Amino acid sequence: MNFYTTLDTGFIEYAERDCLRLVDGSVWSYATLQDYVARLGTVLCERGVEPGDRVVVQVQKSAANLALYLATLRVGAVYVPLNTAYTPQELDYFVEDAGPALFVGHSERQDVPSLTLDEQGNGSLHDAVQACQLHAAIAPRQADDLAAIAILDRNLLALHTVLGRVAQGDRGVACTPQARQTRGIYLHGWQQIEQRQ
Repeated sequence: MNFYTTLDTGFIEYAERDCLRLVDGSVWSYATLQDYVARLGTVLCERGVEPGDRVVVQVQKSAANLALYLATLRVGAVYVPLNTAYTPQELDYFVEDAGPALFVGHSERQDVPSLTLDEQGNGSLHDAVQACQLHAAIAPRQADDLAAIAILDRNLLALHTVLGRVAQGDRGVACTPQARQTRGIYLHGWQQIEQRQ
């Protein structure tokens, strides 16, 4: 079963409750997040993202970035977050190494299909989601299918502990939904991060 199915069940149960309270004062209910994620999933699929594909993301923490992570789970792809402080040469290396179906960042790349997303949640990704009315289906996944890759640096070593070790290489930690599900659901943690900025 796709781990996103567990999250989606909670989104339905708590549909009218506040899910995210943003710094600008806006509030996303669970229903709002669920709808945005479903439409964002359609945008990913329309851009050619398939189950197992990597989506490399280099954007600031935001509600839109959380939705992108959840949409990536929903369609069965692998979310690969990159530090926004990477130099262009480091970014080139990680993009080439990941071989993504899609890159999401502040600016488009010429070497891979790209969408843009800024700190406020604006960009070509947001525009495509706003124009989309279809909801992507939740892709079937197995417990050991890859769902996220965290590139290890000094700031991300804690992620290894939070998400659970499944497969570890010299450059990153790969996490399956099953490993994360045993650690709980962390939407509240994202909300706290958003409020502190």
